[in-house]
Amino acid sequence: MAQESEYSDLINDALSPDANLKKWLYGIGASSYFAFRQMGKQLHISRFSEQGKLECEGLFEALEQEIDLARNFEISYPSHCAKLTLRQDEQEFIYLRQN
Repeated sequence: MAQESEYSDLINDALSPDANLKKWLYGIGASSYFAFRQMGKQLHISRFSEQGKLECEGLFEALEQEIDLARNFEISYPSHCAKLTLRQDEQEFIYLRQN
């Protein structure tokens, strides 16, 4: 089982300089880092493997309400290359890939 700190340097090297936020999602069999950039009402999200390989990236829009990236939040399941589930203050935010 990989630990977040084992791969943080790989992920930092792979991220673009303007990626202002990254979160770790632990998974059984495969864990991932997600990097977020606010782009107007959309989020540009990149997903990286534990080894730092870019798995997918794209623009995502909130299904209903937008999350406040300036406040603490968690990534939850299901989260993959087409849909991302975020939790903040016990509220769930769903983002769907647009491109």
